[in-house]
Amino acid sequence: EAMEFGLPVLASRNSSLPEVLGPAAYYLGPTPNGPEIARAIQEILGNPEKRKEMVSCGYAQCRQFSWQKTAAKTLECYQAVITGRLNV
Repeated sequence: EAMEFGLPVLASRNSSLPEVLGPAAYYLGPTPNGPEIARAIQEILGNPEKRKEMVSCGYAQCRQFSWQKTAAKTLECYQAVITGRLNV
């Protein structure tokens, strides 16, 4: 949601976050601490060009996801199960 509103995103490098956020986020360790988060915020706030790049990349990343695409993929999966093309 932050990317969709034109904000730079900080995220920890764990679970599916890198898969979803792609190159649009600034990644921290799997369990970031206060000083690590503060340094990242300072770096982004202090570098307007980096911030602009992150926002642009965030908009591009958001375009990869939509409710319409989700519904189409879900329907495709259901159809594959019903027709026996996908075993679960």
